[in-house]
Amino acid sequence: MALDPKKKADFFKLSKAKYEKCLDPLLSCTKNPIRAHSVQNATALSHIEEENHVYEMKFNIENERPVVALKLVGRNHASTFKGLCAEHDNQIFRPIDDRRLDERDREQLFLIAYRSVIRELHAVLEGAMKIQSAYLQLAERGDVPKDRPSAPGGEAAQHMLKAWAVWRYRYRFFDKPLITRSFNNVRHLKFAVEGKPPVIASSSFFSMDFKHWGQPFPALILNLIPTGPDRTLVLFSFAEKHSQRAARYLAKLLRSNGAKKEYELSCLMLDRAENFFVSPRAVNCWSPEKRVEIQTAFSQDFFGPNPLSNAPLVRTPLLNLFDVD
Repeated sequence: MALDPKKKADFFKLSKAKYEKCLDPLLSCTKNPIRAHSVQNATALSHIEEENHVYEMKFNIENERPVVALKLVGRNHASTFKGLCAEHDNQIFRPIDDRRLDERDREQLFLIAYRSVIRELHAVLEGAMKIQSAYLQLAERGDVPKDRPSAPGGEAAQHMLKAWAVWRYRYRFFDKPLITRSFNNVRHLKFAVEGKPPVIASSSFFSMDFKHWGQPFPALILNLIPTGPDRTLVLFSFAEKHSQRAARYLAKLLRSNGAKKEYELSCLMLDRAENFFVSPRAVNCWSPEKRVEIQTAFSQDFFGPNPLSNAPLVRTPLLNLFDVD
């Protein structure tokens, strides 16, 4: 059945709405946020771009159905979000923006993870704003009741709880340590994919469990950082409190080697990560079947029967993102 044109117009209008507030550590700044990269443009993206473009998983509506597909995006627009004003962005991230990466520098590693957390906080706040606005539109039109619970109202409340939980995580494990410069409170596990041109860059944040939104949760922060023509740093970050949980969660991946480790990392990204970018030279080497399977695997996280379900990713041999042969 065709969608009502008015409702379709409302959907596309809401989908373009933006959350634009500086998310400084104290949430007190009133300056306008600037567009900044969650994955560094001048370094990481420069190693995977082709003709100033990279591939990104993009959400769209086709034939009145939601779809996710790999789409080319300009390098200067890839990974950007409006999370901080110019002053706070420069003040907080100068040690990683102006200095060469030192993989032993705890301040730099902390800030790489912190940028991923801010990007996630911005994403969930923007999502909650859109869902709340949609609910209010439905209520104003009389499509749902204003004075008693409804499915759209419950969905709006759940997204607000999710945003609250992510903010609470940032405040406890990143904002306070940033202010006191207690960088050891965030721990890291890292390894490198070496001997092949980088094909992926990522800045992602996700939960290691499936608690209901609004409850405290252990998070894992994943950054894939191309550092040279034949090397990619894989950096996992997490609160010290969650060290044992992270070790168990990553045990299978960290015990693997070579192509098996790349496959396990690929499955983790497709199942749990969201903000990653792929080199056109890699995507162009994939068979049509491989491309479809990767898009389908990624889509499971968005359109599965239950977003809080811990149903495992349906694994197939074609899901290795690093395999370009």
